[in-house]
Amino acid sequence: MDTYATGSKASKALLDNLNITEYYEHRKRWCGGYPLIHGRDTYGAFDDLAISPEAKLKLIPVAMDIALNEEDEYFHCAIAMLREMIPVDRISTRPIGFGEQLILLRERVVQLNHQPNITATWGALAVNARCLKPVEDDRSYAIPASRMGVSCNSTQ
Repeated sequence: MDTYATGSKASKALLDNLNITEYYEHRKRWCGGYPLIHGRDTYGAFDDLAISPEAKLKLIPVAMDIALNEEDEYFHCAIAMLREMIPVDRISTRPIGFGEQLILLRERVVQLNHQPNITATWGALAVNARCLKPVEDDRSYAIPASRMGVSCNSTQ
């Protein structure tokens, strides 16, 4: 199972080929669906997602599709990977439909807010998403990131 651990040769090979779907499938099973790994240090399951910001931007629609279709058991992992795909050191163009999809993800987070730390991961994703500027009408962009967040035990 450690074959696809953070920093492993197998994971690096998938990233080198930009096979993000297979990388994600292996990694979500490796971490058991929870994207924070606790050992001697705490680190994220996707911390080794070391590909260029341009490549990440191209993969956002794939990561969004994974998140939208993921089982509840692994949903936290899916939004954690999506968060990692968004370059935060620049303002980039949002993929078409991203905002509406983000609102759909938020609704799932509200339903799953009993999962440990999912609201914190969601909050970070909502903030990172502000670095993606819409090119179309986008009602999610009109909502401040602080209002896109979900608090624990929320029924918003």
